Amino acid sequence: MNAFLLMICIALTNQTVRYIGLNEVVDDAIEAYDYKVYRLKVHNPEKMQNRTLIVQLLPQIGNPKVAVDCDIEPKLLDYYEWQTGSWFMQQLTISYQERQALNCTDNEFYIGVSSEVVSGYQLVTYIWDGIQQLDYNIPLSGELVEKEILQFKLKPIQTTEQITLQITANQVEKYLKQCTSEDCQITQSDYEGNDTDTSAHITQSSLSFVHTNCQDCFYLIGLKSDMKTQFRILAKRKEQHIILREGEQEQFHVEEGFYIYYLYNIPNDTNIKSIKFQITQYNGTCMMFGSSSEQYPNITNHEMKSSSQLKANNTTTFYLSVYGYTQCQYGIYTQVERYQTINQTHFIQLQSGVPQKYLSSDQYSFFYIQLPQKQNFTITLQNIEGNFIMYVKSNLKNKEIPDSNSYQWKDTKQIEINIDDPNYATQYYIGVQSLNQNGEFIIQYSMHGDIEFYQVGQQIIGTVAEKKFRYYKLPMQSRNLTITKDIYSGNDVVDLDMFISFDQKNTHPNIKHYNIYLIGKNLTIPDSDLQCQQNTSKINDKNLCYIYISVSSSSGTIYYTISTKYNNSRIQLHEGYPQTVTFDQETLFYYILNQKEISVQWYSYGGSQANIEAYYGNKDNSDLKYETFKSHSYFTQFQSIIVPETEKYQILYIHVQPIEPHYQNDTYTIGIYEDVQLLTLSDPIIDKVQKGQTKYYKLSLTQDVKSIEVNIHVKGGGEDLAIPRISKGRDKRPSLYEFDLYWVEIIGSTYILSEQNNRYLEKDDYIIGVFGQIDCEYQISYNLDDAKFFNAFLGFPFDVLFVENIPYNYIFRDNPNDKEFRIIVFAIQGKLQIRAKRLDSNDYDETVINNNDTLFINEIIDKQNSYLVKTCKNVSCIYLIEITAISGDSKGLIEFSSHLYQTTLYDGLQWREILYESETSQYHFYSHENVQISIQMISGDIKLYLKEGQELKHNDEADLTQRVQNDTQIIFKKKNINTSLITIKAESLAPISIFKISAARFYKQTYTIHLGQMMTYYIKAQDTIQLQYQSITQLINNQSKFITLQIQNIHQSIDNLYIDISHNSIKPINYFNKYPKAISYYLYDQFGLYDISIKALHNNTYIRVIITNGELNALIDSISQYQLTKIGQPNYYEIFLQSKSKLLLEVFTCSGSILVQGTKNQTNLAKQIFEIQVMNSSQEHIQSILQLEAGTYYFLVKLISSHTQDDNKNKISSYYIKQQTFDYGEIIPQTSFQISNKSIDWYKVDNNLIIHIPNLIQVKKDITIIHISFIVRMQQAIGEKSLACMFESNYVNNKTNVYGKYTQVVEQSTQSNITTVTFATKDQQAKYLSVVGKVQLQIENEIEELTYPLPIIEMNYTNNQQESTQQWVLLGIFLTILLITGFFIYFNIKKQNLSILVLVLYGLNYVVDLLTTQFQNIYYLKLLVLLIIVKKLLELPISRYVSQTTGYVMNLYIPKILRIPIYTIFSEIYKVRRQDMIYPLTYYQTFNKFFTRQIKPRKIECGMISPADSKILSISKVTKNECLLVKRVTYQIGQFLTGIKGYEMEFKKKQECSNLWSCIFYLAPGDYHRYHCPVDFIARSRLHIPGKLAPVKESSLKQGLYEGNERVVLEGEWEQGLMYIIFIGATNVGSMKVNFDSDLITNTNTYHKSGYRNYQNLSVNAPYQSSEKGVHIKKGQEIGRFEMGSTVVIIFESTSIEWNAKAQQKVYFGQQVASY
Repeated sequence: MNAFLLMICIALTNQTVRYIGLNEVVDDAIEAYDYKVYRLKVHNPEKMQNRTLIVQLLPQIGNPKVAVDCDIEPKLLDYYEWQTGSWFMQQLTISYQERQALNCTDNEFYIGVSSEVVSGYQLVTYIWDGIQQLDYNIPLSGELVEKEILQFKLKPIQTTEQITLQITANQVEKYLKQCTSEDCQITQSDYEGNDTDTSAHITQSSLSFVHTNCQDCFYLIGLKSDMKTQFRILAKRKEQHIILREGEQEQFHVEEGFYIYYLYNIPNDTNIKSIKFQITQYNGTCMMFGSSSEQYPNITNHEMKSSSQLKANNTTTFYLSVYGYTQCQYGIYTQVERYQTINQTHFIQLQSGVPQKYLSSDQYSFFYIQLPQKQNFTITLQNIEGNFIMYVKSNLKNKEIPDSNSYQWKDTKQIEINIDDPNYATQYYIGVQSLNQNGEFIIQYSMHGDIEFYQVGQQIIGTVAEKKFRYYKLPMQSRNLTITKDIYSGNDVVDLDMFISFDQKNTHPNIKHYNIYLIGKNLTIPDSDLQCQQNTSKINDKNLCYIYISVSSSSGTIYYTISTKYNNSRIQLHEGYPQTVTFDQETLFYYILNQKEISVQWYSYGGSQANIEAYYGNKDNSDLKYETFKSHSYFTQFQSIIVPETEKYQILYIHVQPIEPHYQNDTYTIGIYEDVQLLTLSDPIIDKVQKGQTKYYKLSLTQDVKSIEVNIHVKGGGEDLAIPRISKGRDKRPSLYEFDLYWVEIIGSTYILSEQNNRYLEKDDYIIGVFGQIDCEYQISYNLDDAKFFNAFLGFPFDVLFVENIPYNYIFRDNPNDKEFRIIVFAIQGKLQIRAKRLDSNDYDETVINNNDTLFINEIIDKQNSYLVKTCKNVSCIYLIEITAISGDSKGLIEFSSHLYQTTLYDGLQWREILYESETSQYHFYSHENVQISIQMISGDIKLYLKEGQELKHNDEADLTQRVQNDTQIIFKKKNINTSLITIKAESLAPISIFKISAARFYKQTYTIHLGQMMTYYIKAQDTIQLQYQSITQLINNQSKFITLQIQNIHQSIDNLYIDISHNSIKPINYFNKYPKAISYYLYDQFGLYDISIKALHNNTYIRVIITNGELNALIDSISQYQLTKIGQPNYYEIFLQSKSKLLLEVFTCSGSILVQGTKNQTNLAKQIFEIQVMNSSQEHIQSILQLEAGTYYFLVKLISSHTQDDNKNKISSYYIKQQTFDYGEIIPQTSFQISNKSIDWYKVDNNLIIHIPNLIQVKKDITIIHISFIVRMQQAIGEKSLACMFESNYVNNKTNVYGKYTQVVEQSTQSNITTVTFATKDQQAKYLSVVGKVQLQIENEIEELTYPLPIIEMNYTNNQQESTQQWVLLGIFLTILLITGFFIYFNIKKQNLSILVLVLYGLNYVVDLLTTQFQNIYYLKLLVLLIIVKKLLELPISRYVSQTTGYVMNLYIPKILRIPIYTIFSEIYKVRRQDMIYPLTYYQTFNKFFTRQIKPRKIECGMISPADSKILSISKVTKNECLLVKRVTYQIGQFLTGIKGYEMEFKKKQECSNLWSCIFYLAPGDYHRYHCPVDFIARSRLHIPGKLAPVKESSLKQGLYEGNERVVLEGEWEQGLMYIIFIGATNVGSMKVNFDSDLITNTNTYHKSGYRNYQNLSVNAPYQSSEKGVHIKKGQEIGRFEMGSTVVIIFESTSIEWNAKAQQKVYFGQQVASY
């Protein structure tokens, strides 16, 4: 039916054709059941020969479809030749052959877009040249279109190489062409011509040729067929061997039908027993061939073959190959067995804490450890040149030497050995294997919990008890060293004994064995004493020895610090081995160049800064500089310098000059790194990075792609530990804070880069820099995401953000050796649909699931599920699995596992399991931290077995077992400090057990922070970081000092953090201030250690932390600070910008004016040089927007003038300062809002203080407002009122609460132009009132906050209370006189006796003069009042006189003591609904405030509602030009709505079949007097018709009454047609208000003139909205009010009204009166 309606609407529509061009992006939209036509004009149709036209439709909303035809526009959409089948197939591919078949000229194309709903879209057309990039060893497959030439481009890598092309296709013509220019093409004429030297027909399925002597050449391969057919093409180079290494397990992947070749160089050792090569097939089927003579063994030419293990012959080199029967993933392990035993081998003994440097010339070097005591220890191996691996075994095992065939522990870097009873040995043997021909390394072991290691320059802070010892060691270098000790516990410096040893065997110096005994404060050790003495000739005398220090107390417990520093510095750097140095002095580093490009990387751990310069220099004179290099980094914590390769120079100097001041105890690391590694699509790289280091990788784009997906998988988890950055250009080197391109999306460990403005990414080299947050190992790879197809392997999961309705396809090949495998799918967010089918041998290239396919999985998943699949027998089968998000973009995870690959658990992700009795399941989890296992039991009983480090084959091998019957959490403590595998096995003890299991890394990270050091940390959900700050402040005369701790949750609410602060001797917190995204603590500063614990409760988050004191102020984004200052005092603030940003700086004073200036150079502060002028002159309130580059900025705030003085007559003021930074979007200026009225009304009722605040008005439109609020602070008027100012609600100093300080934060009212605040206060003292408006706005992904302070006022209501008795007595007298006067006025008006009336009024005037003479404070009775009354009597009809007089009287002040009796009597007479009132009767100071009172919120019912509390007088249809008022009384519609007598209305109804209705609502004096909108209504105009003010109560109704009274007519429309809302004045009701129309003034002297106003595009305040149609008023929204009771009339058009109310019925605002 919808399609039929669409066709009819399109046929009847006269569309205008829009012209578009190729590559033009069209942004457009269409209505429901509509279509648009575009005409594509091609200016050069000859360029479209043999090329494909692509028409792509990108829907934004709705579901549009696209259709295309050529040359002539079809009359109907169905006649178009090419059409999309459904809305999600938005691309049409029209080949040249298809166009030729229809005789298209390629001059013009017509493109039609249609939709059944309102839709928005982008349309783009472009030409595809049909050329695909072909890379070596990567097969391409697909489908050929009949008679179309599909071309592939192959670019040789080397100048000379042998190339083999393998093409599999049936009935396909193949063509090869050598090209030198980019516009080279294979055309039909090439196929019809003869072979030449540069082009030829390919007649075989495989072709080999040699590419040579053509530097810029590339090759095109063309495929053409007369029918649709499948193809597969592969290009290969002559294969090179991969070198195998002993003891290493290496993983590879081979394609079906291909070989990978290896070789192993057998060492010359005479003790080799055997060499074995073991192959483990993870996925697929493959075979290993071996030969000692044939370099490329294959299936026909080999000496041996096996699918599991080969044994090498006794030759120098052994060759192997692996052939893939199917696509195969496998690993090869090389094992060497030796005859040699421990007794036959020379071992070098290692000493605890003493490093051994060893130059290796053999394949193995051997060492041993003799443990002096039973204590845990760690063995570390550091490579200097070459690569090494160590094997360790204890003397409990056999006597074979430690090597790749016999060991208990092995690692390339560090082995931690925990001594327990079964594992304890006195001797441990170490074999270090060289993986190269030779090299150099450092090996050492150190006992745990013994000697603490420090770098020279790091301050040692500690405590030691009497007669106890603490031990330290420092690296020894031949440089003058100064050691200084300080005491902080009241002891004398001589009470701390310090013993120093240079002897490498005396690691614990004492009173009997030492080289130096330091009694005094400091000493300098000359470099001549610091010479490392080692016995072995293989030990280099640099950086290998230590200085050992012990300290002891001779008098009680002593708190101390030890400082060390070198007096001269010159250090050699080695590639890949950074040095850690302190900031105490300048240091000169040097590096011996080796004709390679290098990267110098410098990283400050604490944020201190330094100037870094690298230069080519002279070996004998380091002062000579041949060529210099400097970092261009704006971020001062990380510096990187790229030095190009050179043959001219041999040495590079790096000069590091620290910038003062630097942070206490801060250090930096500096290192040299070579080369940029090349990333390829087929080969991921496994690499390691050290903390602060950046590793570089290059990928080259040579084809059109939409996006790049870079995957970083950190071993042991934690994607944030290795952070990638990317830049474009081969010379770029991106770092953590400096890079050219931003990742468009980050999904787990996948980083996605895509082009935002163009269709494809630019073809260029892209450099990826991976920054190490800690030392870690990771795998990096990338994909070109032109299509959502992935090859899946066992044990390799995919975590993906699935785009809605876009299928993601996974190709998986099973292994016949596995009887079954599992497909595991998690729906972490949203819902996923999984469909799967098995591909037959005939449709391996069929990569789409169709509706008629036989599926073995077809389900929708909202949590997780696992599917068990039986594998094929004998041969592998291929499966296609399709995942589609069906409810918005959804985050999910898919993994394939088998019995070889247990289910992998992911950090914090639950896995649901069902086990039957005795059934088991195993899980894997990698971690470098302790692990928390969480079990949520649904039913049953299970037992868990946990083991670290290897597979859990038997239950008794488990490190931890625990039975679980209820919800349980288990903390598993790891023994290995490196990343290791945790195996978890669950066994069901019940007939059936159902449970959920999850694992999470149990982090406990501790960081040291320093004063003034701003640091950023990343915390995962439920993780905790520990921060420590050491204070050395001593109290003087018990006078407290303070520090400020600021913590910012950068992107989330501060409520996501749990913060705990403790000190080792005091309660540290004085008070704190909390903000939406930050918190500021005011802490006591006292000697000792502060422990700060911060936990992320719900979400992963980044935090920023800084500690400051009064000497240093640092501003954190969105955290405000208050400071008291005096005139002329400089106040400095530091602001750090991580990237180029817009800075919003706000400074407000409480009294006087200030000046703000800024600079980027810290040295300019002392010189008073400021290049950033925030303002031209001093001001009271400053809000400035600055565009600044990345870096650190310093701002001066100085008080220029003030009205406040302190006790010493100094002029002072408090001020508020705050900064906000924005990377994107435009900052909204302060002028976008203004305060409607700067005067604040207040009055006191009982013990309540009522305050009316004028609202903030939005001046600038098109702003996304989040929140508008007021901060209201009341404080006793003690001292200067300027000190009472406050600009943040959370700045509440607890110490001042005793003085009566109160604060409220209230949202701005949307129902009124004022916002009301109530304070409960019993005292009668004067108070200061401070009010500040706050506006929160959405700026891109950030929130901007603007501040609007109002003047501080003094509220003195004590005098008012003292005069209250006089006021009510006086008012009683006045009311008595007024009653008598009123009687005479009424009597004389009735008798038309104006002379007597004037005498009465003069008499009343005399009484008023007498009273005002007696009581000077009677402000509401003046002679002018009586004069106005006389004047009105002479000029006006009596009804208007009465109304104006009543209005005046109703605004007279009523003393509080009279309010209850007056209002109570009135309420009883007129039946006032007092239960609806918000405030008590004493709140209303005048009759008018009582009559126009607001009420409590009411429920708004469905349909049309009553606009007010009222009585319905009549409901009737409008016939001709009149309408029923009451029985026998009608009113003329034309005159009533226009004010023109005899005028007949012609209504322009929306639908001819509709009716006009009239409904009249009468408001009695006791009713709620505000009127609201009965339906959603658009008011187009207002007409004010002045007239009489005759009574309108039911008993007074007569013919012509409504037409003659003053009224206000709102004309507009609602959803069913036209509508009029009319408000009628009456006696005592001359004043009618419309909230959004301030120009409307009623009850005036203007007669017979109507006031008209157009409401289109009217400027209105919230909550009203205006457009070109008029003012939009929502149902139930307040329109205005009567000053007393009167009438509301609604005249409207409707086609389906059904009345639920009837005439004479009492109704209330919000109650339904009709449905429609």
